[in-house]
Amino acid sequence: MTNLFMRLSGTGRRLMIHYDRACIRCLGEYIRTSEITPTIGSGSTPSEADSFNKSLHLKNKRRRNVGVSSGGREAGNDILFGIHPCLVALRQKRRNIYRAYLKHDLGDRKELTEILESLNKCDIPHTNREKWGLDKLSLNRPHQGVCMEVSRLNFARIPWGEDHQQLQVSGTGRPSLWLLLDDIQDPMHFGAILRISYFLGVDRIIATPRCSPLTPVVSKSSSGAMEALDVYQLSRPVPYLEALSETGWQLVGTCCSDDELNSDRVIDCRNFELDKPTVLIVGNEGMGVKDDILQLCHVKLTIQPDDRCVIDSLSVSVATGILIHSMLGRER
Repeated sequence: MTNLFMRLSGTGRRLMIHYDRACIRCLGEYIRTSEITPTIGSGSTPSEADSFNKSLHLKNKRRRNVGVSSGGREAGNDILFGIHPCLVALRQKRRNIYRAYLKHDLGDRKELTEILESLNKCDIPHTNREKWGLDKLSLNRPHQGVCMEVSRLNFARIPWGEDHQQLQVSGTGRPSLWLLLDDIQDPMHFGAILRISYFLGVDRIIATPRCSPLTPVVSKSSSGAMEALDVYQLSRPVPYLEALSETGWQLVGTCCSDDELNSDRVIDCRNFELDKPTVLIVGNEGMGVKDDILQLCHVKLTIQPDDRCVIDSLSVSVATGILIHSMLGRER
């Protein structure tokens, strides 16, 4: 508690006010809008009172700007959680890893043993925590007894002036398959798509600006695939897609199953053959692929349901997995 003596102008009477730190800003606003002048002692001038107010404001501002968040991590860092995200992050070494928090009785899973060995080998400090402490760090998401404080992972930038013709063939000799995610905002779906794409061998993943950021939730949903992938971000997809089309790339959109089949642009995904470098474009569950992007597509793929099906769609992550597998499955 702090004692502040205040003198009412023109009366000479003194008023002692006791207040705590949380009231400093409110009291300062009251002082500035009234005739009350704070004094540090007798004979203080208005300029001295202003200086005193300013020092209080700066002191309180410094208290607010300390670099520790409410979750127990330093501001600007992430808390990665889950066995596979943490393990892949340790293997790939794409993040700075500052410290780890482990449950007391981790068990004898080989992944947990590798995590502990990697932490010791890299001299990364680690401490044991109770389950409730790990729950707090992971914001009550499933952490499997492992959390790590790490630097943030950002989107990769598409190299300026890259030769699109040189990228038309993948490392396995087949035509390249890229995936463009158009405003996939749900981090769970975003992570699931990264997991599927990495598992099946998509050559490049590009996200538009309104896609989910690369958060720990995305990493957990991807089972750590996000830690091993370069996910590119594209601020203006239309000019980029136009440039790809001009150099021989095929742009393939996606649409609902009730769109007209066997038209000049809509075909069943089972009848599509990956015979040239292709960009598969997937939109979010609410709006689908945006019209300005869809107009650039050479064909649109759809997934046909069973005749007895009473639902009209799949989740975007499941649909993307089916489409990728139908396009790459023949190459395996």
